[in-house]
Amino acid sequence: TDQGLVLIPDADKTPDDWQQIDFGPVGGNLNVDNFVDGTDYTSGTTTALTLTTAPVTENNLFVQFDGVTQHHNTYSLSGVTLTFDAAIPLGTANIEVQYGTQLAINTPGDGTVTLAKMANMATDSFLGRATAGSGVPEVLSASTARAILGLPQSIKTATPYTVVAGDVGTMLIANLGSAITFDLTAAATLGAGFLAFIKNIGAGTLTIDPDGAETIDGSATMALAQNEWTMIWTEGSNWRSLGAIDGNVQPAFSVHKSGDQSGIVADTLTKLTWPTEIFDTGGIFASDRATPTVAGTYLFTAGCEWASTLDADDPTRISIFKNGSEFKRDRGGGLPSATPAGHGITIEDYANGSGDYYEVFVAHSSTTTQDVAGNSAATWFMGMRIGP
Repeated sequence: TDQGLVLIPDADKTPDDWQQIDFGPVGGNLNVDNFVDGTDYTSGTTTALTLTTAPVTENNLFVQFDGVTQHHNTYSLSGVTLTFDAAIPLGTANIEVQYGTQLAINTPGDGTVTLAKMANMATDSFLGRATAGSGVPEVLSASTARAILGLPQSIKTATPYTVVAGDVGTMLIANLGSAITFDLTAAATLGAGFLAFIKNIGAGTLTIDPDGAETIDGSATMALAQNEWTMIWTEGSNWRSLGAIDGNVQPAFSVHKSGDQSGIVADTLTKLTWPTEIFDTGGIFASDRATPTVAGTYLFTAGCEWASTLDADDPTRISIFKNGSEFKRDRGGGLPSATPAGHGITIEDYANGSGDYYEVFVAHSSTTTQDVAGNSAATWFMGMRIGP
């Protein structure tokens, strides 16, 4: 239906045998090559001619010897070479070859398609491809596009803010110095499977408030303090969350001995020194003490081993001091004989983040001055923030 062709009778001029000359797709170029005896060929001798352009197929050829059409079964085509079954008849003065070549159409040039030429798209939709493998572009929903591009962020500084369908998959960040509220659109409206991430970086408390009688984790509202975050989702009627997750960098440290600490006299609490630091992620350890700079609950643990044997039945102890005073201790009973002794202690405590500090002290009741072993595996002090 989209081809150009000519029907011609056979060379004997009787209408019992017709030839179809196919000129290729409509819009193709029609080439005409003329060959002259004595210049382009020698009649009676030459059996092949060279065309200027290769036709698409042999069916695209229309060959005439001095105006007489030649049947297709008298020649063959290979590229630009037209070969006859026999030498061109003696006395043939002119040969005309007409043929079509395919012309590419409807292929826009690079950089020529404008947005106005594209089909209309729905609001909040994107052109891309979500199906695996290469292929034609697809119109993507906002949620699909977000899943491909990663987690977008949107900072909110006004209260209240209403979480809407377009926030699916978004990290919604509250940043207000005073209290701020995120109202949730009805779960049924947002639909089962809707989820969003919410974080509070402002000083004011963020309250997440479901619609009407809906709940979140069984409660009417959920509060996030500064630097806390969560993920919320709905099954279509109520809301669930991961709970309030503390987003603060969790300070932690680990130090140990690298040599004996000598000269510890009897019945005197003596502070241990810590010359070797393994890590200090919050910058809270210096001058042989831990000084948390972020308020919260901390876990502290320490171990001590004496370098030499103690007198029989002499008690020992290890203590964690807070702000210069003994806070918690572990006390060992008298030893049955002169035996090397060791102690360990682990505590939890709330540090205000603005001055509270912690140190390790040891004591013994031997009749002689004692040393603490400098073995890193035996004498150590560690701590980390474990919660608000």
